[in-house]
Amino acid sequence: MSNQDDSKKIDLTELIDMCNNHPSNVSLSNRAVQDGNKDFNLPTESEIKIFIGDGNLEDAVFKGCDESRELIGVFITPYTFRTGTKFGYLAYHRKKNDNTKIHIKSFHKDNLNPKNALSSLADFFPKSLNGEENE
Repeated sequence: MSNQDDSKKIDLTELIDMCNNHPSNVSLSNRAVQDGNKDFNLPTESEIKIFIGDGNLEDAVFKGCDESRELIGVFITPYTFRTGTKFGYLAYHRKKNDNTKIHIKSFHKDNLNPKNALSSLADFFPKSLNGEENE
């Protein structure tokens, strides 16, 4: 059973600001870097921070703050977002021993977003029913 507490949420604008103005205070898990490369063609930690800092997380939706299963007392702030035609998932938290730093735990394609199914279908059907190219 999860322990949800939305008062522990770290506002997305704070993460964006840190990526812009204090990138050394933002760290990423190895998995977030691997997925960022695979899913968004952002091969380095630095490029992911620039991407976030430049405001590329469109239509971001907060998903509810839950306590980490691995780190007791640490609350994860998750968001889904869109960038162009891709949908993504971002989850982060404050570092347990240093509240001035943020750690990005997850940064990947959002497979649970129902809009992804529609965009995936468009990849299989490059022409619309009336014969025009899709944009």
